[in-house]
Amino acid sequence: MTSRTGDIPPVWHSSHGGYRTPPYYLGWRLTYDQLSRLLDPENNVEIEIFDFLHKYIFPRWERLGYDQKLSPDVEPGLVLGPMKFSPWDQEVIVFAFSNMSKATIAASQDPKAQLIIEATRHALNLPDELAGGIAWHTYFPRPGLDRAMNDLDQREWVGQ
Repeated sequence: MTSRTGDIPPVWHSSHGGYRTPPYYLGWRLTYDQLSRLLDPENNVEIEIFDFLHKYIFPRWERLGYDQKLSPDVEPGLVLGPMKFSPWDQEVIVFAFSNMSKATIAASQDPKAQLIIEATRHALNLPDELAGGIAWHTYFPRPGLDRAMNDLDQREWVGQ
């Protein structure tokens, strides 16, 4: 599920109309291959999900000087995706903010948020055609699981 950037989701796990709000992440939904090619276009080996951050995104963030420009407590985007890829698990979300708390939602609306989003985009080497895809995304690792989870959440809250 995806929502436009201006449509701010409610806080995770809050109840709205009898339904529990799922986690949302403000960032980009990319295929595993897209992210691999953006971060290391010459690499032909499979990159592990944790390596996206520690071998590519964090070092690039520091090389570009964002650890100093945005203050040491601001981190680059995080990657959410499956540990092992299969034909059903082909997408990751690289995100800068989430709806995990009122504070994280407020941070996503702070004037500094746009700088963090642009820095994350730059660290990812996102081209303009992909950069416009920033939105609030939910993440469920397998197709159809989001529907099943929503159905489960609805039964849980509605009391069925």
